[in-house]
Amino acid sequence: MSAGVSPRGQQFAAEHADIIFALVHSTTMLPEIIESMRRLSAARERRIKIFLPTYVVCADTDAEAEAYWNYYVHEKGDWAAARTFIETVSGATASRSLTREEWASMATDVVAGGGGTPLIGSAETVVRGIRELADAGVDGITVTWVNFEEGIDYFARNVNPLLVQAGLRSARE
Repeated sequence: MSAGVSPRGQQFAAEHADIIFALVHSTTMLPEIIESMRRLSAARERRIKIFLPTYVVCADTDAEAEAYWNYYVHEKGDWAAARTFIETVSGATASRSLTREEWASMATDVVAGGGGTPLIGSAETVVRGIRELADAGVDGITVTWVNFEEGIDYFARNVNPLLVQAGLRSARE
């Protein structure tokens, strides 16, 4: 396993890993990253799997999920910790080289879910988001929630059956 989508990180993963965890702040970056990783690993007669860390905010409606996200990010979020995290992971100079909009987007994802790709909405909306990632070529995702126990329970009851129905997950007995 490897993590990181910088050119150096992709090169390392293509040579040494079977799976890369790609932290992307915008799904518009996915096609380029996936194509690059497939090309680099194919050149070594390998096929690397691409996983994305995600965070899930799921509720009965999209509006409820978005309201909860807004509450815990904008009303309760630890922005100082986000800055420290970004500067520690990417280096102080790298975070200063980001545009204000890029930094705000990255910091929001860090506050909201450790920097992962957001999946926010009703169970149906979350499943559509996972389908879009799969269709883009993502081989798997990791999931987390702001409240892990409540989140995983809600996910198991409401999202997982829809993932099975959509053919994105196999049924458990």
